[in-house]
Amino acid sequence: MDTENIDINSKVKWKAKLEAECEAAKIILTAAQQTELVLELGEDGFTIEITRSTFEDLNRKNFARSIEVIDETLKQAKMKPSDINEIVMVGGTSRIPKIKELV
Repeated sequence: MDTENIDINSKVKWKAKLEAECEAAKIILTAAQQTELVLELGEDGFTIEITRSTFEDLNRKNFARSIEVIDETLKQAKMKPSDINEIVMVGGTSRIPKIKELV
């Protein structure tokens, strides 16, 4: 199957399966350096290997936006990073190694 020409948006079930696979890959990549996304779609399907580095590259803009929110919050609170003694992070995204590194 030519994976570069698939319109996943036109296939609701495929999109749901892909989203579930991506979420599973995100979780695996918090501890591993690589994983596979396997999408079995009846006769069609494909496997894509993804590394943590690729994941980080694909999400660079999302990570940058997270840091922008933190910076804006500090600015509104009239605080500097050196004023912070402890950070408590919650939620699945907080487990991503790159997020921990950036924060």
